[in-house]
Amino acid sequence: MITAGSWMANEYLSIDGLNIDVAPMPKQAQRGSICGGMGYSIAAKTKHPEEAWKFVEYLGGMDANIIQSKSGAAISAYEGSQEPWAEGFPKIKAQVFIDAADYGYSTQYVESRRDWVTLEEDIMTQIFTGSISAEDGCKQIADQVQAILDNK
Repeated sequence: MITAGSWMANEYLSIDGLNIDVAPMPKQAQRGSICGGMGYSIAAKTKHPEEAWKFVEYLGGMDANIIQSKSGAAISAYEGSQEPWAEGFPKIKAQVFIDAADYGYSTQYVESRRDWVTLEEDIMTQIFTGSISAEDGCKQIADQVQAILDNK
C-alpha cells in the first residue's frame, strides 16, 4: 500500500504485471486529502502581456481543461471536465481521485509546508515498513505538524 496521488496513475499503470487499484483515504471523524492541480501565471515583466493574458484565459477555460484531462497529465479543476481523465484509466477506480476534491486541501501555499512535509514522509515510511503502528505514526504526525503550525 502506498499513499500517492493521481499524478502517479500513468507511472504505475505502465509497469507490466503490476496489479494495482485505488481506494479513498480512510475516514474517522473527518476525511482529508492533499489536493492540488496545475496552475498558470504570467511573468510580471513579459513583453507580451495581452497575449499572455489571452493564453492564460484559454488555459483556464473548458476546452483547454478537456485537453488536459484527456492527456492524463492531471485532473482538471474546471467543473465538468474531469470525466475524460477518469475514462483514460479504466483499469483502476480513477473516480476516487476526482471525488477527493470534495474533501481535499491544497498545501502548496502553506508557509510552513517545507518544515513538516519531510517529517510527514519519514513517519509514513515508518508506518508502511511496520516500524511503528499506523495509530502511533498518525498521532506523531498530527502532534508534530500541529506544533509546527502553532509556532508559525
